[in-house]
Amino acid sequence: MDRPSVARAGTSARTSRWRGLTLLAAFVGVLLLAPAPAQAKAVWGWSPGVKLGWTFGHGLTYGIELSFIRLPDLELKGDIWHMAASAFRQLITETWGVVINVDTNFKNMFKMRVGAEWVGPGLGLEAGPMLVKNKHGWHAGLGITPWIGYTLFAYYTATVIFDRSPNMHELGLYLKSPLLGFGKGDGAIDHDDDFD
Repeated sequence: MDRPSVARAGTSARTSRWRGLTLLAAFVGVLLLAPAPAQAKAVWGWSPGVKLGWTFGHGLTYGIELSFIRLPDLELKGDIWHMAASAFRQLITETWGVVINVDTNFKNMFKMRVGAEWVGPGLGLEAGPMLVKNKHGWHAGLGITPWIGYTLFAYYTATVIFDRSPNMHELGLYLKSPLLGFGKGDGAIDHDDDFD
């Protein structure tokens, strides 16, 4: 096999692998956003934030993030231990949302992602398709961000770029407002702050 054929075979395998990862991320996103049957009513809210990070190879990175989160209306019964276990289980299995991220270094790098987010007590994971501009041009990719914290969060973002451009890695902190309520799961608008 000549060298161009080997290079095409390697590129084809890499493209197939990233397409598979993209389909998997899309499937997980659909599962996260699909309504679950017979769940208690939920409260929806939003949380804006600002980010400061370091993208390796691109330097200091500034960003904004906006999360739309679904919180379960906790059903607590029994003694304190059963209530704590029930609340923990409900928070882990029924808290999810959609997140929008925009990041730049104001020089030669811009990233935008719309993804699904799973939220647990003090930690979370978000992933979704990403549009990236760097010195090589515009690229499609997949961004994955685990985070930990409350109000002030530490995060790591891996951006897998689908073409031959190098992948990107970012570490940083973001500061977010506490969740601001804007309604209940039944569609009724509640003007009181549901998160006091």
